[in-house]
Amino acid sequence: MDWHVAAWVATGSAGGGLARWWISELLTRGDLPWGTLTVNVLGSFLLGLLLGTEPGTEWVTPAATAAVGVGFLGSFTTMSTFSYETVALGSDGSLGWAIGYLALTLVACLAGALIGRWGAQSI
Repeated sequence: MDWHVAAWVATGSAGGGLARWWISELLTRGDLPWGTLTVNVLGSFLLGLLLGTEPGTEWVTPAATAAVGVGFLGSFTTMSTFSYETVALGSDGSLGWAIGYLALTLVACLAGALIGRWGAQSI
């Protein structure tokens, strides 16, 4: 294990967690979890952009990929919170909202990853 890369992953994780918390605090109002949706779509786009970039590009080093992809984006996006919030919406009698949130998240995150990858390949 390369401890320098591990330190970058840990640093990225701290930043990603803080950014997710800040965005969730800023955007989540009412019953719908807009903050979680936002970080998951944005994170999917950014990971598509990062991993879709040609390997060997100056800024896409293995350490940068680990720090940003695994560290920052790994803690920025959140499948566990998405899952819990979907279940909570359905349990509160809002099955339609739960299904809509599930569908919107899946479609938007896949689109974000695809657009990010396309963007990276056109750079």
